[in-house]
Amino acid sequence: MNRFFSDISRSHSTLFISLFISVAYALLMYLKGGYYTYPTIENTNPVWNSMTEIISETPWVYWINFAVYLLGSRLVFKLNEHFGLSNSRSMLPFIFFITLFINNPALNYFSESTIILPILFFIIFTLFNSYQKDNPARYTFLAGAAIGIGAIFWIRILLYIPSLLIGLSILRCISFRSFITFILGVVSVLWCEFAYLYCFENAETFTIQFQELKVFAIPVITELPFTTLIFGVTTIIIGIFSVIYQFAHSYQEKVRTQSYYGFIILIAITSCGLLIFNPNTPGADITINNLCVALLASSSFSDAKTKFATTMFLIIIITYNLLFWGSIYLPDFTLNSFSEL
Repeated sequence: MNRFFSDISRSHSTLFISLFISVAYALLMYLKGGYYTYPTIENTNPVWNSMTEIISETPWVYWINFAVYLLGSRLVFKLNEHFGLSNSRSMLPFIFFITLFINNPALNYFSESTIILPILFFIIFTLFNSYQKDNPARYTFLAGAAIGIGAIFWIRILLYIPSLLIGLSILRCISFRSFITFILGVVSVLWCEFAYLYCFENAETFTIQFQELKVFAIPVITELPFTTLIFGVTTIIIGIFSVIYQFAHSYQEKVRTQSYYGFIILIAITSCGLLIFNPNTPGADITINNLCVALLASSSFSDAKTKFATTMFLIIIITYNLLFWGSIYLPDFTLNSFSEL
């Protein structure tokens, strides 16, 4: 059983099989009209609204979204390889990323998540490279500017700023100068957006979008698609067990790797909290949470050598694939539907 798990986690055949299944699933969702099933979440951002007016309900946009996820699967593999997040050259980061993103019924349409994902990768690569640097200011400025660019399309990314600042401390690159450059990076991009709107559009739209930052509603989970709800709960549970595993085995890792995972865990907790308190309008929170869980779970399973871990891995993969098929044939089934049966 352990030999089987070792083979699938290291074999390049796993890569090609996963890609084939991903393309097949994407094609099936496209033919079923999946990109219309989950309409774009209401957004007060003027730039985003202008863009969606042009590309709204255009079928080829679905494939742009899919291409971004394929790019992300490549980047998560490079992230693991470059920073040594796992103890071995494993395909598990790729497998978990593909599983969490391609099978997720809530991510099968072009949305803020499509844009935030590459921005998030850029932030992680940039800040990880700043680890213990004597002059991390240029890294923190770039990360801040990336947050600002993300805010142009999804203003709620600004809610992650406190966690990112704490993350700078975890990565041992926090100082008064790096703090100021990070904030300057964010403000400089938003200032450019304000200047554009003031000159060519309506400046009031710039302030209106900030109202989304204080929107926290009581969860109405009974109105969520059942497969999306189960998918989210399952992902959070996997994330919790992965975090517990990381804390229990962190002494085996290098100090640098511990800092990397401390940063990822912090962002995962933040995204999980925002999802719990606002599950009906998650925006890109689910994308951020999925990426963090994919990195944490791949590390946990790559280190585990027991039959239990192998069995749990297979159960996770099968569960997510069943959820995908459930989203195909029961896209509108909610908890309220049980009372109607």
